[in-house]
Amino acid sequence: MSTEVPFDDTELISLAEAEAEARLVVPDVPQDASPEPKTKKRLIDSPRYQFVSAETLQATRFTPLEFCVDRVLVPGLTVLAGRPKEGKSWLALELSYAIAHGTVALGQLATVPGDVLYLALEDNRRRLQDRLSKIRAGEEWPPRLAFGFDCPALDKGGLELIADWCRRADKPKLVVVDVFARVRPSAASGTSAYEADYAATAPLQEFAVKQGIAIVLVHHTRKMAADDPLEEVSGTNGLTGAADTILVLKREAINSGDAVLYGRGRDIPEFEMALAFSNDDCRWRLVGEAGSLRASKETQAIIDVLEAAGEPMGPKAVWEALEGVALKTVQKRMKRMAMKGEIARTSYGSYTLVGLGGLEVLME
Repeated sequence: MSTEVPFDDTELISLAEAEAEARLVVPDVPQDASPEPKTKKRLIDSPRYQFVSAETLQATRFTPLEFCVDRVLVPGLTVLAGRPKEGKSWLALELSYAIAHGTVALGQLATVPGDVLYLALEDNRRRLQDRLSKIRAGEEWPPRLAFGFDCPALDKGGLELIADWCRRADKPKLVVVDVFARVRPSAASGTSAYEADYAATAPLQEFAVKQGIAIVLVHHTRKMAADDPLEEVSGTNGLTGAADTILVLKREAINSGDAVLYGRGRDIPEFEMALAFSNDDCRWRLVGEAGSLRASKETQAIIDVLEAAGEPMGPKAVWEALEGVALKTVQKRMKRMAMKGEIARTSYGSYTLVGLGGLEVLME
C-alpha cells in the first residue's frame, strides 16, 4: 500500500518570488524627479533606432563625396531611362568600360577606377563581344569589367547575387542592370502601383548606399513626352522617388549633338549635357551644355526667319515659321536677343534684324 506524500510548494514559491525580485530593478530616484517613460527608454536602447543630436552632426567630418564618373554618377541607386534603341546600353557600356579601365568617360569626364559588374540580361556573349570590339577596337579589355547574362529577380536571389560579387571583387565600384524589367520583383497582392515601384527598388538603393557603390538600372521612358524629364520615366513616382539619381537620355539634334542626357539627384547638381554618337566606334561623347547649344540653335533659327521675311515680325509669326519650338520659348528668346542687341525692336511686339530700320531701345 503506497503512502501519498503531500506536495510541498514552498520551495517553488520562494524561487518564483526570487526570480521576480531579481528582475525588478528599482533605481535610486530622487523624490522630486520623475522616471523617464518606458517607451522612450525602449526606443533609445533598441538597436533598430539610432539618433544623433544636431550638435554631434555639426561636429562630424564626413569624407567628401566621390564621383564614380564626374558630374554624372555617384554611389547610390541610379535609374538610366530612355526610349528603346536610343543608345542607353551603349551609354551604360561606355561608363562601365571607362571606370574599369580607369580612363575618361564620354571623351572628357574623369572616373574613379574600380571593379564593374555589367548584367547584360538582354544580350549574349557574341553580341557583347561585337559591341566591345566596336567601342574599343585594338585595346586590351580590362579584367576589372565582368559580365553576367542571367540573374533572378531581386527578391528571388538577384540581390544576393550582386552582394556575392561585391564580396569577391577587390574594389567594387559599379553594377549595371540592363534591363531592370528582367530582375524586377513581382508586385505583392493588394499593393498600389506606387507601393510596388517603391518596394521593387528601395532594397537595392539601401544596399548601394551601405556598400558605397553605384548601381545603375537601365529602364524605359513613356511614349508620351513631358515638360519634366522625370515624368517621362516609365512607372510611378515610387520608382523615381526611391532612386538617388535619375538620368534620362533623349534624342535631340542640337548643333553637333545627337541627344541630351538630363540628370537630377540627391547628391548631384541638375544638368543637361549634349551628347554626340559616333557610328564609327559606337561611343557617346560630351559636346557641350545642352542649354547653351539649344539657345544658340534657337537664336540662329530666329535670325534666319527674320532675314527671310525682310520685315518686322512678332514672336507668334516667327513661331509659326519654326518647328519643334514652344511659343513661350520663342517669346523669351526674342526678348533676350533684343536686350543683347542681336535683333531690334521696332514697335511693341515686333522685331527685326539690326540695321533694317529697327530701334534697339524702345521708349514706352
